[in-house]
Amino acid sequence: MGSIYDKLNFSMHNPPQFLYIEITPECNLRCKQCHHWMLKESDNSLKTEDKLNLIRQFHKMNKNGEVVLTGGETMSKIDEFFALTSLCRSLNLKSAANTNATYISEEIVEKTLVQGPGAFVISLDSHLEHIHDYIRGVITHPINGWLDGCEPSQRRPISFS
Repeated sequence: MGSIYDKLNFSMHNPPQFLYIEITPECNLRCKQCHHWMLKESDNSLKTEDKLNLIRQFHKMNKNGEVVLTGGETMSKIDEFFALTSLCRSLNLKSAANTNATYISEEIVEKTLVQGPGAFVISLDSHLEHIHDYIRGVITHPINGWLDGCEPSQRRPISFS
């Protein structure tokens, strides 16, 4: 049986591939299958600078890792969202984020192309708006909104590397 040092040393040779950071537990929707909309952010939650430091530490362990931003709704704290994704870009770390896309606008799409994550996971419960809205508990009209939000990105080629 090895010492704690041996175990830590071993883990540094096999660093984690992913760092998951919850931006906030809060969500602006009221999905029937989820409880995040009932949550409030704790006073003990990590602050933006703490999360930035976690990314820097992760980068020291694995320069080829990927940071995944989760929530609640990741884009509800838009300044923190872009602070984290901008740091990932500057460190050449891959990044991804989940979103319900309710905060996406033309301005956000433009900023995302420069500062945002390399990939988004956008949740959609149905291609039929009335079913999607029923499940989400609020009227979101996501299909038209997402298409409107995506339109600027279709004006020029996008390369996510």
